This record gives sequence, structure tokens and C-alpha cells, in this order.
Amino acid sequence: SQAVTLLDHSSEGFLQPPFRPWAPCADTLGMGMPGCIDRGALLQRAFDGASIGLAVADTQGRLLEVNDALCRIVGRDRAVLTGKALAELIQTDDLPPDGSAVEKRLIGADGSTTWALVARAALPESGSLVQFIDVSEQKQADVDREAALVHRDRLIAGLSHEIRSPLTSVCGIAEELYAGWGSFSEAERHELLQMLVEGGRRTALTVDNFVIAARDATGVVRVDWGSVDLEHEVRTVAAGLAAESRVSITTQPIRVVGDPLRVRQILHNVMALALGPDDAHAEIVVAHVAPCGIVRVTSLYAAPTGVAPSTDEWRGDMGWIVARRLADLIGGTLSAVERPASVVYELALPGEPEA
Repeated sequence: SQAVTLLDHSSEGFLQPPFRPWAPCADTLGMGMPGCIDRGALLQRAFDGASIGLAVADTQGRLLEVNDALCRIVGRDRAVLTGKALAELIQTDDLPPDGSAVEKRLIGADGSTTWALVARAALPESGSLVQFIDVSEQKQADVDREAALVHRDRLIAGLSHEIRSPLTSVCGIAEELYAGWGSFSEAERHELLQMLVEGGRRTALTVDNFVIAARDATGVVRVDWGSVDLEHEVRTVAAGLAAESRVSITTQPIRVVGDPLRVRQILHNVMALALGPDDAHAEIVVAHVAPCGIVRVTSLYAAPTGVAPSTDEWRGDMGWIVARRLADLIGGTLSAVERPASVVYELALPGEPEA
């Protein structure tokens, strides 16, 4: 058989001589005749245009030839890769044995890593052909799936914990009213019914919060942008809490940009937190602090012995977590400042541009 002819591609920056194990051979049938197939050129085009990363390495593991796909995966030019040791591209030194495929992290030009399935196939008397298949998306999908499962388990555990208390209260009050309706005075019945309404609303709010948290974990919380009458929303939510005697409101007409539904959900959570203890009183101020509309809710506790709840009590509350997330989604901020006998919650939303 006739020797393989290696073409000179020195202008392309390859090693001298360039390593092309599939270079055209003189024994190719029909060479130079119409309709003949240049198998060397065909293989070279397949190598260069492959969608997966390919490289030819010599017996010492030095890269002699790489394709564009490998350059994209590791973020390096062909001229830079050619001549490098294969071990320099892989985070660990243990390279896959011939014929096997293992997942390895490839090192990019900036030091970042990309997961790839790496396989080697021996080439007769000339090293090996190495394949690199980018599996970073699959790896990230696995990470996201595991995170979603953990998040789901936490939501289920949290829902079970947070919904049990208000449901138990609602059921207890309802059973008490049903069993002894005639034994209660009109004032007592009114008080118990008010407690029943508050408990039902808190339970519904808890369920809504967990639904929002679950949707947020999958990126499907919808925001319908529009003009929001902040004064109207504050008064509506406060009235719906059935605790008017414990709320004082100082407000002025202010319009902000946001989603009316999400604003109501934020306000409902903040006011529920502020009014959490039975002896708490909430002072609500709605004001314009350019360029934002501000809602400041101060939760006051019975003086002089009243003590504000600890950080863990309200910062770990699902209502607080959801409210902050919703504020972020609609371009606002929600903060809180603790004081000896109070907590001051402040919601800031972008004001509506003046006409």
C-alpha cells in the first residue's frame, strides 16, 4: 500500500505536519475520475462540522487537531488548543480509558467548568480520537430537579405546620358555636363569629401564600402590570381583616405602577403580620416619597410590657417571604425595622409618572 500524504496547513496554526489520519490515500478508488469520492476530504468535513467536540490526540495525550464544536465548549481558539495536553482541559487528571465514556468537567479559558461526556477511541499507531459531548444542560436540569423536590418537600412540611393551627382554631370555634349557640349572649356570638371570620381568612391567606410560593418555584407567577390606587387597596385590605378597631389609617390619594392583585396580597400579608398578636395595634400611613408611593405599617404592642416578636418569628413566616418576593416581582421593595415594642414594615412601589 502507498503511504498516507499529509497536507501542509501551517498557515492555519496546526502542528507541523498537521495530523490528519483520514487524509486522502492514493488507493482511493476512482481518484481523479468524475463521480469519485474523496474519503479523506469527506471525513475531514465530518470532523470539522460535527456538532459534538472532537479532537485527535497523540500517544502522549497532546492535541493535534480539534474542531469548532470543542472550541465553543471550552471557549478557546483552535490555535490555542492545538498542542495542549488533553489533561489541561479536564479538571481531573484521570482520563477515560479507550472505548469508555465518562462525565468530566472541562476547563474554559476563564477558569469556568463545563460538564461533558468524554470518550476516547484508539487510532492505529497514531494516538486516539476524543469525543466531547456537552451535558451541562442535563446536569443543570438534574440540579434544578433536585432543588425542586427539596422545595416541594419544604412547602408540604410548612403548609402542614402553618395551616394546622388556624384550621384547628376555626374548627374549635365552629363546634363551640354549634353545640352551645343558645347559651351565648348576642355579644358573645358576635365575638366568636368575628374570630371565626378572621381564622377563615388567615387560613385562606396561608393557602394562597403556599400556592404563590409553589408557582414561584416553577417561574409561573403572573404579573399583570397596571395603575394601582394605593389608598384604595390599603383601605380595602384593612377592612377585609375584620379588625378595624385595631387599625388606624392616615392616607392620601396615590397611584403607583404594579399589579393590583399582587399589591393586595403583599398588603394582606404585612397587615396580618402586624396584627398577629391579639393585643397588637397597627398604624398605617400611605404617603408619597418621590419617586415612590410608600405604605408604612407600624405594629404596636401593649406598653409598657409589650415585646415585639423575635426576628425568627416573623422573618421565617411564609407570609413575609411571599410578600418580599411579590414586592420584588413588581419592582418594589419591602423592608422591616425592629424596635423594642414594635416592628415597622415599609412597602415602596414606583410612583405613576405624571401626565
